[in-house]
Amino acid sequence: MRIAPYVNDETFCVTYGDGLIDLNLRKVVEFHRQHSKKAPVTAVPSPGRFGILEIGGSENVILFHEQPEKDFGWINGGFFILEPSIFDYIEGDMATWERQLPEGLAADGDLSAYRHSGFWRAHGHAARPARTGGDLELEQGPWKAW
Repeated sequence: MRIAPYVNDETFCVTYGDGLIDLNLRKVVEFHRQHSKKAPVTAVPSPGRFGILEIGGSENVILFHEQPEKDFGWINGGFFILEPSIFDYIEGDMATWERQLPEGLAADGDLSAYRHSGFWRAHGHAARPARTGGDLELEQGPWKAW
């Protein structure tokens, strides 16, 4: 909610900040404009420990399951393109973006899924060591644009 005054009426990007991805943001923005939803989430194949997205026709997210018992399908890759109207789904500073926002948008039919099959790796909380075998030290990581 704290960023709402700075967004005005413009589309904006959000990431959880703990992942590396070789995502083409221009393609995600184009996808977003074509699907007329409040937000697309970048969906990546499940590595087995994250919340699952149920994706229907027109890449519409039907349901959002946070860390289900069975691992299957596509997961929330933590990268979003958002419309300012998403602030209606956030109840103050204590809201959990990982659940409240995508679950509410999916329930209302306003969350689409941009499927990304390229490089994606979650590193987890900054206080924990990276679990990726040294990705950050790679000279030519697949997420680097320079």
